[in-house]
Amino acid sequence: MSTEQLIDRIRELEILNAQLLDEKEKEAGLDFAWTGNLGHWY
Repeated sequence: MSTEQLIDRIRELEILNAQLLDEKEKEAGLDFAWTGNLGHWY
């Protein structure tokens, strides 16, 4: 594999990683939103 191919592959993986992290953050936000609907306890 050439240097250029390795650089291209790293860029592809960085993009994929960013997309996966973004998706995971959105999922975590949805989970947090559900926990906020539990009500108040006194």
